[in-house]
Amino acid sequence: MSLSWSPSVLVRSFSRGRNRILPLPSTNERILLLTQREEDASAIHSALAEEPGNICSCPEMRKLCAEIRAGACVALLDAESLAGARLKLLAETLLEQPSWSDLPLIIIADAGDPSGEAWERIGRLVPTGNVSLLERPLDHRSVTGAVRVALRSRRRQYALRDQLLKHERQPAAPRVSKAKPQRARENTPESTNETDFLNAVINSLPGTFYVFDARGQLLRWNEKLEIISGYTAAEVARMHPLDFIAHEYRAHIAERIREVFERGDSSAEADLLCKDGRRIPHFFNGKRFTLGSQTCLIGMGIDIAQQKQTERQLKELHAIAERRVAELDAVIESMPDAVYIGTASGITKCNTNALKMLGAKSVADLNRRIDELGGKFDVRWPDGRRLRPEELQFSRALQGELAIDDVVARKLDTGEDVYIRAASAPIMLHGRIVGAVSINSDLNQRKRAEEALASAKDQLSRHAAELEKRVQERTAKLQQSVQSLEGVLYHVAHDLRAPLRAMQGFTTILLEDYAPKLDKQGEDYAQRVSSAASRMDKLIQDLLAYGRLGHMALSMGTLDLNEEINAARNRLGPEIRARNANVQVERGLPKVWADSVLLGEILVNLMRNAITFVAPGVTPQVRIQAESARPEFIRVWVEDNGIGINPEHHERVFRVFERLRADPVYIGTGIGLAIVRKGTERMGGRAGVESVPGAGSRFWVELPAASKANE
Repeated sequence: MSLSWSPSVLVRSFSRGRNRILPLPSTNERILLLTQREEDASAIHSALAEEPGNICSCPEMRKLCAEIRAGACVALLDAESLAGARLKLLAETLLEQPSWSDLPLIIIADAGDPSGEAWERIGRLVPTGNVSLLERPLDHRSVTGAVRVALRSRRRQYALRDQLLKHERQPAAPRVSKAKPQRARENTPESTNETDFLNAVINSLPGTFYVFDARGQLLRWNEKLEIISGYTAAEVARMHPLDFIAHEYRAHIAERIREVFERGDSSAEADLLCKDGRRIPHFFNGKRFTLGSQTCLIGMGIDIAQQKQTERQLKELHAIAERRVAELDAVIESMPDAVYIGTASGITKCNTNALKMLGAKSVADLNRRIDELGGKFDVRWPDGRRLRPEELQFSRALQGELAIDDVVARKLDTGEDVYIRAASAPIMLHGRIVGAVSINSDLNQRKRAEEALASAKDQLSRHAAELEKRVQERTAKLQQSVQSLEGVLYHVAHDLRAPLRAMQGFTTILLEDYAPKLDKQGEDYAQRVSSAASRMDKLIQDLLAYGRLGHMALSMGTLDLNEEINAARNRLGPEIRARNANVQVERGLPKVWADSVLLGEILVNLMRNAITFVAPGVTPQVRIQAESARPEFIRVWVEDNGIGINPEHHERVFRVFERLRADPVYIGTGIGLAIVRKGTERMGGRAGVESVPGAGSRFWVELPAASKANE
């Protein structure tokens, strides 16, 4: 940064308001680091391990800017961190520095950035401060060299700051003017405190300092002018300011000097011409001020050779990037398929075939987030299901996957469907995914062939439809016959109960009133007749219950599973106590949409099976719980520690009269589970079992959740 005030005005300005010079904290030798790559951080820490100053790693740009304001010696950051608002924040922070401060920035960037975006960001940052470039791959020598140069520059700025602080703490001394041209000298015995201070300030400035009048007579300069130009103090005193300027720039600089004396200030870039013929690019500025009765120009020249070299490197690299982009464009355009290149933020490059395939006018139609593009072009699987954002081939490639699928998209211009084979792959740079490329092939020709084949099968399909209609008609008739049979079965079963009740009654009288007249064999026969009649009556009752399921009217409503299970457990109370069974019910069961009578029958049958089919001598353990199953369905589990069921018989147990065991220990009619399944299906649910022999069984029924009924 250059100074455009006279030294005395500069000193006064530092003692007011926000520009007041304050001591920096003891950490002003810190080296700030902001990088998104672990390999960069490791290389920098390793290279600077023996260097003075400590490294402060910053996780984000806001933290880096806060540390710059707190005080630092140099800042290293990568070009990737300069995107968008972060670049603006850094530039604003640099412009807020005190006038003595010009914090060195070292930007880390790839030498072969194909897009050129990084170099554009660096170029926008160069005018705001002291910027240098460090190219990847980083090595020990390049890192230490760049940091050492930056540290030397920063320490000279600290020396200027300390001189300013020293002067601010001392009482002001009378101003002393010099009449003859001279170099600023330090600590002469006859100088005043202010003169000593001004000389120290002038000689500590990072560039050349000069004061000359309207005739071009140099009145004051610093040692830096002599050191850089190679002229002695006596030679400088005899020279005109334009003598230090390369010939082709002199007319331009003369015009800028005229502007200073006429308008008050001006600046320009030109090559400083040294005594040995060397040319050093400089940025010169000047400001008009009055010294006594004499109008003069005061200004500084800053060496911008490094900045110019950085700009040349940027231009060269930008030119290389442009050539590579042009070559890539030519390759992409020559490909017969559609080609897309981009990031998660959208497609940044594509060929003409890609625009034609999707009916887009330009790449701007595609430059939006990938998940938005999926919706814009209605990307679907061949079966019609729309692809979720994470299923899109381009999205999967950005996650490192090679994705190849057939999909369907809608063209923007015509709205017609285009069948595409999409092949997407990640683009890797230095081991990182920086984008993705997709090559899409048009499958419409194959689709037309498939449509032709479908047309050829159309007549066969019509015949199949006619056959299906006949099948449906016959199925309807068969269903009517089944319903008639169910009605007949119901009436027959009902009529059979009358003689059974008579048999049960007479055998009971026989056993109670005529027992003394019967021998043991007769009593046994009577007991067998009574038991057989009871089993037959139970079988007929279950058969009647099963028959009623086909035509009974259901009263569906919201039922609390806790209440329904408690009611079923109370109905089975005598059986549970007789078997000393332990029935546990999970608390807080949900509500279902069901018929109370039918649900009660289902729960009773499931619980009766659970306490019945256990090994001899084993105490039945039953556990009932519920969970969410399919969307808007509740699954109720009835688990036991019974004898279990072979997997091949899992479906058989739900059929009518299916008894897997003829053992008289396990009494049953073979209809209970058939009632469970048929009743569940009538209420819109389903039933099943999970079981293996010897490990118990887990029967389940799925019923609609109460919330489903409110839709």
